[in-house]
Amino acid sequence: SASWASLGYPSDNREFKEWYPVDFIVEGHDQTRGWFYSLLACSTLVFNSTPYKCVAMHGFVLDETGREMHKSWGNYIAPEEVIEKYGRDVLRFYELQHTLWEDLRFSWKGVAETFSFMNILWNVYVFASTYMNLDRFDPSKWSIEQVKGFMSPEDLWILSKTQHLVEKVTEAFENYYLHNAVKLLRDFMVEDVSRWYIRLIRRKTWIEEEAPEKLASYSALYNVLKTFLLLSAPIIPFTCESIYQYVFRFAEPNQPESIHMHKWPQLDKSWRNTELEEAMDVVKDIVEASAKVRQEAGLKLRQPLKCVFLRIPDESAGKLKPLTDVLKEQVNVKELFFLKAGEDEKLWVKVAEPNMSAIGREFRSKAPAVAEAIRRMSSDQINELISRQKYTLKVGEELLDIKPDHVSVKSELAEGFAYAELKNGVLYLDVRIDRMLQAEGLSRDVVRRIQYMRKEMNLPVDAYVEVYVKASNQETLNLLEETRAYIAGEVRAKKLMFTLDEIPKTEYSKTWSLDGEELLIGINRLHSYL
Repeated sequence: SASWASLGYPSDNREFKEWYPVDFIVEGHDQTRGWFYSLLACSTLVFNSTPYKCVAMHGFVLDETGREMHKSWGNYIAPEEVIEKYGRDVLRFYELQHTLWEDLRFSWKGVAETFSFMNILWNVYVFASTYMNLDRFDPSKWSIEQVKGFMSPEDLWILSKTQHLVEKVTEAFENYYLHNAVKLLRDFMVEDVSRWYIRLIRRKTWIEEEAPEKLASYSALYNVLKTFLLLSAPIIPFTCESIYQYVFRFAEPNQPESIHMHKWPQLDKSWRNTELEEAMDVVKDIVEASAKVRQEAGLKLRQPLKCVFLRIPDESAGKLKPLTDVLKEQVNVKELFFLKAGEDEKLWVKVAEPNMSAIGREFRSKAPAVAEAIRRMSSDQINELISRQKYTLKVGEELLDIKPDHVSVKSELAEGFAYAELKNGVLYLDVRIDRMLQAEGLSRDVVRRIQYMRKEMNLPVDAYVEVYVKASNQETLNLLEETRAYIAGEVRAKKLMFTLDEIPKTEYSKTWSLDGEELLIGINRLHSYL
């Protein structure tokens, strides 16, 4: 049989003793009664044992409708065609994310989505390397053990999630559930790293001095991205090798020559914190709910608000206390309050609606006036009606007794608040905006536009600029002046001018519409960066 003949047996049994039986063989499901069976039958007859420890049986690639691919049918797609358009690793990742033993219906849309993921992955590494290089971060000098005391809850959370990833991806590989490994890696990079952790630490990267909390986040991010790369190397080897050479070997030249020469990451349970992971899941739920409330209220995510109230179980509230700052920043509020059961009743007001059929029968021609008086009842009056089962209202010049059957009582959220249900509680958001919050919201919108223009100008992230802003009215100008220092600091403006008049000619200018008002923004890069 070819299985042992390839090892030189029976003329030479040295390799046979070392390698037989093999760890696994892989073939398509058409070989169940072919190669799989032939090897098993021959080995059983000759050695009374199986020739392999594991069989990995894969499916076939079909077209999008589920038909076999044939050139004569015009539905054949060569791997080279996909590789030429998207690259080898995109094709590998796309195929491996599907269940190994089932047929794959090839989809160009699915490949494009995988390509989008690869761009997210690449951008995360670009972000990390850009800021770490700017700050001359030395990973050998600042290990995660050395900076653990300076780590924020989000740093400890992502390190815990990374160890969870190591455990689950290793388990998936050992059981040949490659599709599970790919899904775990994709979700971790997109949801945990790109859309969450980097979002949480981005402001730290803008701190110019060598702050301990920034170094701690750099150390955590470096460890997370390196571990992810090692876990992903068998799936996307070329991408991982490229990133390894340009990011990690550059930072630590004494590392192995290739990422594929590294040892597989080992689980370190000392960094696991399941309670923190569960608490962060609650935080994500709250942030998602607050975003929904803002959308319904017509409020931008960048618009700061005064406060949020959370009515959640005491146990959950206790777990969230270390994440209070994360919650306030991501919900974008100044204050956060936890409510116990029943305490949110103060955020609701009772409203009385007339029961016209009962009022009509008793008050007849006076019914319209009585109905209007009922609609004007205050919460205290409604409470007295409920407790005493009667309340005397002045209707015109008369005093009339109103009974509970004359009124339908319902609760409405107090004016200026909005709410959303959580998985295990309720969120109340104060959506009232005073002048200070209005100014802060406007400044963030302006900063976002200036940052976008800096990107269009291909400015280095540490480049200083001059910025000129023409406002359309005095009120907007006043609001901008109140946040001058914040705007200048965020966009690295050495000179910042707000005016109602025409601005000087600049290297790049653009007109923006913000909530119906036009702002003309002009930017000059400073000569030292030309």
